[in-house]
This record gives sequence, C-alpha cells and structure tokens, in this order.
Amino acid sequence: MESEGRMMPKALKTTIKRFGGQRRRVRLTLSSGSTSVTPNDILRIRLPRGLVDLSTFGFTAKVGGVSGNKIMGGHTLIRRMGMTIGGVNVNFANNNWNHTAHAMNLASNGLEFDKGNLMSGMYPLDAAALNDRIEFNYFPLSPMGMGLLWTEATGECEVDIAFDGSEPLIVPVGGDATETWSLSEIFAYVDVIDLEDDAYPKAVASALARGQAYNKSVELATAVIQDNTATNSVNVSTGCLDKVLVAPKLSTYTTRQVQDSQQVYNDYLDFQSGITDMSGGNAEGFYVQIGGVSFPQYGHGQNFAELAQITRSCYGASPYNYNKLFIEAPDASGSLLTNEVALTYDKDRFFTNNAVCLFPVGAFHEDGSEGGIDLSSGSAVIQVFTQGSTLIARKVLIAGIHKSRVSVRAGQVVSFQT
Repeated sequence: MESEGRMMPKALKTTIKRFGGQRRRVRLTLSSGSTSVTPNDILRIRLPRGLVDLSTFGFTAKVGGVSGNKIMGGHTLIRRMGMTIGGVNVNFANNNWNHTAHAMNLASNGLEFDKGNLMSGMYPLDAAALNDRIEFNYFPLSPMGMGLLWTEATGECEVDIAFDGSEPLIVPVGGDATETWSLSEIFAYVDVIDLEDDAYPKAVASALARGQAYNKSVELATAVIQDNTATNSVNVSTGCLDKVLVAPKLSTYTTRQVQDSQQVYNDYLDFQSGITDMSGGNAEGFYVQIGGVSFPQYGHGQNFAELAQITRSCYGASPYNYNKLFIEAPDASGSLLTNEVALTYDKDRFFTNNAVCLFPVGAFHEDGSEGGIDLSSGSAVIQVFTQGSTLIARKVLIAGIHKSRVSVRAGQVVSFQT
C-alpha cells in the first residue's frame, strides 16, 4: 500500500522496470535410451542446464498397437509422473497419478479445454487412435507445476515417467479388450529462458553462499486406492494440505470392458458411485476428518449430490464451462467412439460415472504460498468416513493434495519436503 492510502496514477510514474530475455524451445535427451515404449515401461528425459520453464515440458509420440481402441488423453497412460532433482526423487510416491490427473480433469476442465488441446487426445470425440501423433502435455499434481527451475543450482534433473498397463485404453462396443498399445518416435521438449543479464543467477548464488535456500513450491498428491471399509485412512505428512480427494471406484475397475451406455471414458478411469436415486436423504456419502476436525463441519450431508457442489466450489471462479462432472454420451449402444454422437450433460452422470469429491481444507490456495493445514508434526492421518452400503461395496481413491517444497542449498544439495 502507498502512503496515506493514495495511489499514484500510472501516467505520473517515472520508473521503468525491465527484466528481459529470450525463450528457446529445445529438444531433450531421452536418457532411458529407446525412443519407443510399451505398457509398464519407464521413460527418462534429461532436462537442460539453465532457467527451465517446466510448464512447457511435453513429449510427442506415434501411437501403435491399437486397431480399434483409443487413448483418451496421454496423461491416462502414465502411472507415475516423477522427477529426479539432484539425485532426489520427487512425486515417486503417487503410483495412481493417472487416476488423480483424470479426477482433476473432470473437476476443473470443461470440454472447451479439451477442444483447445486436440493433439493430446483429451477430447472424447477425437481421441488418439492408431498412427496418430499424440501430445503429452497435461501434468496436474506433478513436478511440472514448479514453473521456472534454475537447474544450474539443483544439478542434474530428469523427468521420470512410469507408464501404466493397457487398462486405460478405451474399448468401443465391438472392440477387442485384449488390445495393447505402444508409443514410438518419441521426442521431448521444454523452453529455456536466456536472461539479458546475470542479475538473477548472481542473486541465487549470493543467497546460497550466505546459507539461504533456493525453494520451489509445487502442488502434488499422495494417493491410494483401498477397499472401502466405511472408515478408511491414509497417512499424509505434509506442511501444507490443501484438499482431500475422495472418489469411488468399481471393485472390478482393473478388468477391461467395452464402453457402457452413456459412458464417455471406461470403468478403469470412471468414478462410479452406484447411486441412482437422489431422494435417499443422507443414506450415502463421504466426509473427511483430520485431527478430530470434520470437513464439512457437520459430517455427512443431506444428499450425495451435495458433494458435487463442494467439488465445484474449488474451481468455481471461471466464467467458462470449468468441469466435466456431469458429462455423458447419450448413446444407448454404449459406444461413444463408434457412433460419435454429440456429448451432453446430465446431473445423474455425476453419480454414475464422474463422482469426484474434492474437499477443500486449506484456508488459502494462492500459487507459491502455503496456506493449508500443517500435518508435518503430530497426527498426519486423514480419515474418510463412508455412509451407505452401495459405496462401501466399492473401492475408493483417497488423495491428499498438498503443497510440497524442493529446497536447494550451496553445493547442489537438494532436499524434498512433502
């Protein structure tokens, strides 16, 4: 704030600030060797030295192995999206990353987002197919959320990607559920920023020399898929818990099936509550408890539908269609990819296919700041309480979404705090 509460008009300001540079898109080295991968392979990609913009990281590949199956977004094929920074593993604990990424896509991105990213295969009516070039560029809850990283200070950095099996493939009616997939002709890239002067690297070097740390904040998730026992728990030791994700999965979600009626994705990716009647009062639902405090404060709500509104409130500031919680394919035959019928929205689809429940627990969610619950000392247990036999008969995805911190000290000494 300026003195005496007065704001100086821009026209009267005389100071001009400049901190310029140029942006270079560079091709990256695949340190894992091969330019092809198949299910359950690992791809390692070395990052360059300098000021690297991780938000621009991505890789492309040619799709093979499938004849009728489709890939609904490259992110669905990735089981673990990690990074090694100066020898320290970041985000290696989340081996359900594609499930958390798909949940975030449903909760925070509308169809317009998918249409504007067609090369990724995310748009259901133009999913990636045989011989397509597919772009991997959607990495929520991953180290790519750090933004700009000065790798001269951190030492060698590699992106470490562990792929899933064939379960994420979308099988249309009449399709072959035994098909697998492959990717070939992989090349990766990222933007490197060359600054006009050396003020920034000098400032970082000076801070490190004085014993200070170079810190980067990143939003990640600690996730598990468990049998629903009515009272489930997961241990998340973190200094900043922002949200808790709870979403039901079919107990047979790993068994590959063709698309069902009105199903946009598949059983492996869907979050199916099994609830069809919204008039059931408080007979079905979830709530979260941390350190004896309930979220929401009153525990179970009046109806499972209330959880859709709690989830919407996490990303409700956008003026656009900002979620796919209610998306459906209005096709009685159950094959979106065969008939390519128009996508529509229906409130019942939240229960049947897209039951992503996000509970905001942290007070503030600004980028680069830590305004969530500190679970780094004392009890770090998140409890999830389930009400209703339909939900208890399923498995449940539970994820603590938290701000983590990568810290670098002099001598390229790196540490990682969840």
